[in-house]
Amino acid sequence: MRTSPTAAATTDALEQWRRGTYPGTRPFGWYHLVDSDAVPPGAVERVAALGKELVVFRTEEGALSVLDAHCPHLGAHLGVGGKVVGDVIRCPFHGLRFRVDGSCAGGSSGGSSPRIRARAWPARELYGMVFVYHGPLGPRAEVPYVPAYWPHLASDRFVPRGRHTPRDVRMHLLEFAENSVDLQHFGMLHRKLRLPWTNVRVPWVELCHRVRWELDRERPHVAHFYDDAHLVIAGRDYPATGAAGHALFVGPASLVVFTIRLPRAGDVVIFQTHTPIDEDEGPLRLRVRFRWWAERTVPRLLTSYVVGNWISQWWRDVEVWENKIHVPRPLLTRGDGPLRELRSWFRQFYAESTPAARIA
Repeated sequence: MRTSPTAAATTDALEQWRRGTYPGTRPFGWYHLVDSDAVPPGAVERVAALGKELVVFRTEEGALSVLDAHCPHLGAHLGVGGKVVGDVIRCPFHGLRFRVDGSCAGGSSGGSSPRIRARAWPARELYGMVFVYHGPLGPRAEVPYVPAYWPHLASDRFVPRGRHTPRDVRMHLLEFAENSVDLQHFGMLHRKLRLPWTNVRVPWVELCHRVRWELDRERPHVAHFYDDAHLVIAGRDYPATGAAGHALFVGPASLVVFTIRLPRAGDVVIFQTHTPIDEDEGPLRLRVRFRWWAERTVPRLLTSYVVGNWISQWWRDVEVWENKIHVPRPLLTRGDGPLRELRSWFRQFYAESTPAARIA
């Protein structure tokens, strides 16, 4: 059945109004652009993210760089016909060559151009992913933090087990952060066990959650979420089936790392990243990607079950997030969690000029 123009226009207007209830700018933090293996030596990758067109390239010796995609000379796209030559990327239009720091090494015929400079973004490769920092920089262009907290993932103890990119979602990062303090929704959305990777309910089996949220005492940009869960089968608790979950929120939930400790098996670590990718929809279109590791002692099938169960439960939230609005002054009930404390923490990822009423 075809949608009438009037209905389509109404839907667009309602979605625009919904977007207007949220902060209209993207919060400051580190964002996942591409996976490292998408940019081998000598490669150029174009990426639309954070309301920008960017290029990620790697020199022939392996150095990584993220630049604004359009040449500052006359605007050619460095990701369309641009080529890595040695330690520079060459513009396809006039042959200007740019180093990894954005400085110009001159044209293809030589000669320097000190006044021409491409914008270089602070970039880091972490755990097989390329991240860039979006936000104001401090003195000497120092980023406020780098999320490199899990060196054990590079040890022989852990092995990479998979990655997954679902469809893009229409939601704001603030919602994912708030979810960690929304204590009451666990009983509504996450009590029923579902088959991993599906929305199919498992009859007679439920999950009992014990959750809490707290701020990191030493790193102001970090928050912690804990969830100890076990199975309830036909109304009877089975504590021995429990698993201890810990989520580390790095920055504005642009990177969230879940460690799930399985008794008698080992740990599963899931990286979940959120990157705003559409300029027209501002911060309300996110590319969500999952990447996970497990200790060698955890069987592959069990790892897939754990990750698939988490993603099945995440889809339950997405259905709500994609249709709700932001309420700046909610009427909270007695059973609600520390929402106001969460929002106060989240405000640090915005400029002071951002209207506080959009967040608090």
